[in-house]
Amino acid sequence: MTPQWFNDHPYFINLLPLLTAVANLVICGDWMYLDWELLTPEWRIALYDLMARPQISCLKLWGIININLVPFAHFGHLNKLFLKQVKIVPDTSLKDGAPFPLALQPSSARSKKIQSLRVGACGEALALLLSTKNNGGSFDLSHITDLSLGAFYFGEEKMADPWILLLDLCCKNLQKYRIIHEVFRMASLDITPFHPSLLDLQRFPNLVDFSILLDFGGFAHDDSFPMPQVLAAFDGLSKSSDPIRLTTIKIEFNFDVPDATDSLYSFVTEEEFWGNLDEVLARPAFSRLRELWIDFYFGNNVLHDEDWPTTSGLITSQMPESHRKGILKLTTDFVPD
Repeated sequence: MTPQWFNDHPYFINLLPLLTAVANLVICGDWMYLDWELLTPEWRIALYDLMARPQISCLKLWGIININLVPFAHFGHLNKLFLKQVKIVPDTSLKDGAPFPLALQPSSARSKKIQSLRVGACGEALALLLSTKNNGGSFDLSHITDLSLGAFYFGEEKMADPWILLLDLCCKNLQKYRIIHEVFRMASLDITPFHPSLLDLQRFPNLVDFSILLDFGGFAHDDSFPMPQVLAAFDGLSKSSDPIRLTTIKIEFNFDVPDATDSLYSFVTEEEFWGNLDEVLARPAFSRLRELWIDFYFGNNVLHDEDWPTTSGLITSQMPESHRKGILKLTTDFVPD
């Protein structure tokens, strides 16, 4: 939705108090960013108050600019938070305080801790949220067990420093970790190698579920294809003195490209990491591993049904140990939402 839509429909504000059962809230831009500062003060107050309700357990903000996140210091009721392409008002500080009084509930009713966090392209916003705990707020990211990162724009959106601070805060509690590297077709940025902190799996002693989604269209002919880094991460993990609790690994490829069948066949036959992956994951350190998913997603350029048995057979032949143990799962599907 655009600011114009909100401002042209002020009467909807009166409906928000009637939404007493809402637990999941999504506020996002449409085909362009939603500029928060262009909303009327009445709309901003109404939306902040909606987000502040104790029954809101899941909040998703996507494609929003110039939003003041200082009120989030008191959003300790959230259980799940999704921030993607969210840009705060420049030079915002917690010392500035909320832009107006919020209808907050007593702290005794707001004892939840955020368990699930997904972030991407929101470095300054994340940095601000991380500072709330040290400033007396109820918002707390230290108890996260499920963490997802949208890795595209990681360098350009000042994600590195707040990301490392986030890992320092929650790494020991983390049980599920997902990296999503979707390459936006309109993006003109060069694709850079993964930041080392993204695949430092040894930091997560209680990790049981790891997954990574890679966009083949962005990496196909690029030296920054991160699978060698993924292999290195598993190799380092296998040499750790601490026990490895991983039970599920999922490696997903978005093959939404022309000539999908030929591209996938070439990818499977030319890449060497299938055998290397099999060797690393067969080590005793990964004795708890029960599922190794390798998924290929296709868009409009679907893979021909008759070609999949040949392609999957090639992967299986290069991963004999994983196949023998019965942990190897090969699937194809349409590109997920």
